[in-house]
Amino acid sequence: MRLPGLRESGVSRQGGVARRTDLPSVGAGGATHLGLLEKRPGPGDWVPVHMGFALQAMTEAEAAVALAALSAERDAEASAPSPGQ
Repeated sequence: MRLPGLRESGVSRQGGVARRTDLPSVGAGGATHLGLLEKRPGPGDWVPVHMGFALQAMTEAEAAVALAALSAERDAEASAPSPGQ
């Protein structure tokens, strides 16, 4: 699953790892490896994150659509009846 992440801080000099990426869809954040990207995103840029790796750059509008879809999926899952009910 790719989760939209918002870059919050600069890049370390070792291995292209972001110091922090906020993942609003899960209410968490952490280091994200940027080594797969040709152009390094800066603070305030959005990137889809999979298993701790930034896969590409994405616009704020693309991130908003992805976050809305994740939220709708979470809401549908929460309102679905449990098995056996």
